[in-house]
Amino acid sequence: NHLSPTADKPRPVLSVSPSWLSPGASVTLSCEVEAPSAGWRFFWYEVVPDPSRWSYNYNLLPGSTNGTLENSFIIHGQKQTAGYVCRAARGEPEFYSDYSKTKFVWSADSHPAASLTVNPDSVQHFTSDSVSLTCTGNSTGWRVRRFTGSYLSQCSTW
Repeated sequence: NHLSPTADKPRPVLSVSPSWLSPGASVTLSCEVEAPSAGWRFFWYEVVPDPSRWSYNYNLLPGSTNGTLENSFIIHGQKQTAGYVCRAARGEPEFYSDYSKTKFVWSADSHPAASLTVNPDSVQHFTSDSVSLTCTGNSTGWRVRRFTGSYLSQCSTW
């Protein structure tokens, strides 16, 4: 397949390892673009919620400003749960892929201010499933919000 700026943009697949880590540990992001995979530079972003727009922003990670030749990127000393995306570029003029889907790296906290319990406790839930969310802890004012695609909604609208 020949890719041109008018063609559909390929969507990279981002993977993270590990997806659960202790605060301060390192995490490796890997970004795969559909064949042919040669010649791409990779850009790495943290997904940051933007409550004022009920959406989120992609913040380019330090060390990724000009892209990386390697399709993997190590983040050292991650301290909190975060979401990441990647995208790739190549050619002259530069052709950019789409952004990958968001992948989350979950960080444990030995003294959480709040704890969210999901019941049933399953790795995967489907849109037709009923789930119970329970927030416990000795802090007040916690809110549960849901991301669907690029949209953010309050639980009162579900």
